Amino acid sequence: MKKISNLIVVSMLCLCAACKKDKSASARMNLITTGTWKLFGLTTQPGSDMNGDGIIDNDLFLFYDDCEKDNIYAFKRNGEYEVNEGASKCDPSDPQVGTSHWQFANNETEIIIAGDKGKIEELTSSTLVIKGELQGETLTFTFGR
Repeated sequence: MKKISNLIVVSMLCLCAACKKDKSASARMNLITTGTWKLFGLTTQPGSDMNGDGIIDNDLFLFYDDCEKDNIYAFKRNGEYEVNEGASKCDPSDPQVGTSHWQFANNETEIIIAGDKGKIEELTSSTLVIKGELQGETLTFTFGR
């Protein structure tokens, strides 16, 4: 009887170990890697005169071509970052999909994409807002689904 009891205990332990879940991805990892993103806004502070009309421009997305506005962005769990040119490419000789690398930083409050670091201002199932510094200007990228 003792052998059977020990066999049952060992079997139960093996079953529990086999059913044990892998360390699950964080909620932020799930949010950023589920589905794809499109850029809907790009602003800058303090801004600059982008078109030479004497007016300081803060909304850089207004200057994007349609072939840039249809790009699709994907963050993969393996650290790969993809930019799909979408339905229209600005340069027909460009590849349809370009890749780079990304990772979270500072307890998933920051993101590094292709070596550039930004602060994650908002991350929900429908919105991703990243703020970063470039040459003395603060850029805010707003992505949506």
